[in-house]
Amino acid sequence: MNKISNEQCKLGLDTGGTFTDAVLLNASGHIAAHAKSPTTHHDLSIGLRGAVTGLGAALNDHQINLVSLSTTLATNALVEGHGRRVCLILVGYSRRQLERARLSEVMGSDPVVFIAGGHTAGGEPVAEPDFDALASSLQQHQDGIDAYAVSAMFGVRNPAHEIAVRAWLHKRTAKPVTCGYELSSGLDAPRRALTAVLNARLIPLIHQLLDSTRAMLKDFDINAPMMVVKGDGSLVSDSVAALSPVETILSGPAASVVGANFLSEQSELVVSDMGGTTTDVAVLEDGLPALDPDGATVGGWTTMVRAIKIHTYGLGGDSEIAFDRQERKFVVGPSRVLPVSRFLHAQPQLITALHKQLELPYGNTHNARFVFLPAAINRDTSVEPVQPDGLSAQQRELWLRVRRQPFALQTLFEDQTLELALKRLIAAGHLGVAAFTPTDALLLLGDDLSASLAADREAANLAAQLLMRYSEQNLGPAWDSVEAFAAAMHEQVARDAALAIIETVMISEQRQSTANYKARAAARRPSASALPAQQRDFIRKVFEGGSSDLTLQAKLKQPLIGLGAPAVGYYARVAELLGTRVELPELAGVANAIGAVAGSISQSRSLTITSVGGRRVKLHAESGPIEFDDLEVAVSEAEAILNPLVIKLAEAAGAQAITTDVDRQDIVASNQGETVFFESTITVTASGRPATA
Repeated sequence: MNKISNEQCKLGLDTGGTFTDAVLLNASGHIAAHAKSPTTHHDLSIGLRGAVTGLGAALNDHQINLVSLSTTLATNALVEGHGRRVCLILVGYSRRQLERARLSEVMGSDPVVFIAGGHTAGGEPVAEPDFDALASSLQQHQDGIDAYAVSAMFGVRNPAHEIAVRAWLHKRTAKPVTCGYELSSGLDAPRRALTAVLNARLIPLIHQLLDSTRAMLKDFDINAPMMVVKGDGSLVSDSVAALSPVETILSGPAASVVGANFLSEQSELVVSDMGGTTTDVAVLEDGLPALDPDGATVGGWTTMVRAIKIHTYGLGGDSEIAFDRQERKFVVGPSRVLPVSRFLHAQPQLITALHKQLELPYGNTHNARFVFLPAAINRDTSVEPVQPDGLSAQQRELWLRVRRQPFALQTLFEDQTLELALKRLIAAGHLGVAAFTPTDALLLLGDDLSASLAADREAANLAAQLLMRYSEQNLGPAWDSVEAFAAAMHEQVARDAALAIIETVMISEQRQSTANYKARAAARRPSASALPAQQRDFIRKVFEGGSSDLTLQAKLKQPLIGLGAPAVGYYARVAELLGTRVELPELAGVANAIGAVAGSISQSRSLTITSVGGRRVKLHAESGPIEFDDLEVAVSEAEAILNPLVIKLAEAAGAQAITTDVDRQDIVASNQGETVFFESTITVTASGRPATA
């Protein structure tokens, strides 16, 4: 029970892919208590309850007046390619536009419906939405759809057709509908459609997290406003986050940057947060993280979500270390698995499977890998797992088999027909995989010889032997001891982390140098989200000192702040590779939870004004285009529309003491000594501190 006391505290929570963290931040800005508990993916409230319970007596000694939550679940889902089945409705698009912004790739086998409609760049309708065609197409795609995403051509210049399609869907289905115009006011229709798709996919995931958090708070009798960290580091109420979950991608990384700034006295630094699934890197200048003008990039997807300039890489303490037969080398990530030592700690009877695999004369790609039901690891055995809906016959057969007991994947693949079913069950989160990871490599290199670690180390040792043998039998590198193999994997993880930091700094500097409008527009291409492949490969070769005749030594000017549990084991070497010093704050392991309660609320909206000809301009409002004879009059009208809107949004997001700020960006050109107006973007931002209980 949360007892009433004179001292008030904010409760910060972070639900990551591996651990759930909790901190209490008192009114004087000090951490009163902190705790950590394993994330329980089958029921997130269990991990949340464990972290809050770990706060101990401090929980009862304070009155909690605000709860704030950050999470990497949305980020991890995009990195690992997980998410619910979505139907994308494109109004006025051509089919070739499906290839832009990698829309076709992100949709995969999910249905895409094209109908007539959309608007011109001036906001005038091209054709009315074809609802008959929509009804006919949806009849073919109703089964298994969890949500809808709607995007219309030039929907940001006139959202009427997106609004009409949403209303049509709401009359016929209770499934959530996301419209592209709600998420971004920027042009680039395919990328706006991509953002809408990702939002629709994430709605069930974020709802699960919010429901779990509310259930946990009720158990502790905590009755306080709940906030969620957005990708730009600001806070938003839980009800608003439930409607726009795509804004929570990079929530965890953004919270870690805010938390690092809180923990460090440095104003110029590089923050690198290595969690279980990802490594997130950001550069701070003058004590503030920059916002990415091109939108958040996660797992290779370049969205239109306002976010801190963070680059996310599929590298973490729980990334699978696997041998690539084609490249004849080991690769780390991006798939997240359960470390084999942790898995066999919970399932010690299965260690005999590793011994049996070593007795065989040859290894295979599934050696040292296990499959399990996520709910079966450390779960309450009195609760019977519920079979997921919509499984095929093969998927159901496999799920039922794993429900009875987890087993070695090598056993499963005596039946090759189940491989596709397995991949789909894993992608949907219904099954989990355990394998060798950077966490296991650290365990083999540790000097703690306590009896409690002996069994875990044996599991990691046996898995390492199987991987070493498989590499050698497939003409890959060979090592003469398990320790040498673990040291090589440690070095590879450290170099991958160092390369991620080098890449982030290079991209940051490249973007700073793109000053003119055309260069910024070109930088919005999806390929600009990372270095070109040739450039990256060259840097990797010379940095690793491999087959290249050239070697380079990196020298990072800024200090490095290492966050996340794996940072303690890897970042001393990362800093050495980068020629800088590393800070590992004492509370680095809970920086995300600290950042969750150290932020403020900020809501922004923009309107665009375009030239009609002569002095006439057109303001593209949500109600439709409005023409004016004078630019300044249009600007005043835009501010008059936006000001009450963002104040209302900030209030809905839970803000108090709200202030507003106006930003105006004009695009003009010089023509024979005259200034020619093309376009203006008016952005109004409302900011305030979270209202507390």
